Amino acid sequence: MNRADTLRFVILPQALRNVLPPTGTTVIYLIKDTALASAIGTPELLRVGQLVANETFRPVEALTIVAIAYFVLTYPIAFGFGALERRLSAIRA
Repeated sequence: MNRADTLRFVILPQALRNVLPPTGTTVIYLIKDTALASAIGTPELLRVGQLVANETFRPVEALTIVAIAYFVLTYPIAFGFGALERRLSAIRA
């Protein structure tokens, strides 16, 4: 095996298996922590939900929709990373 084959077939699969779970968690945290964007003036999902709840006096409905939106955003990402982890663990076996 030359150096490129060693990197491609030995080192990278092992590295990806170790790096993938924390990377998936970080991506999901980035989506959920969009409240940091509100500090620079960008309206984010939770803030808009709070404003709607304050205007309509229906916080449960407004924040439930926000929770569903976060779920819709993060579940496919978590599912994709889980599938990728399973695929990489099958390569090891």
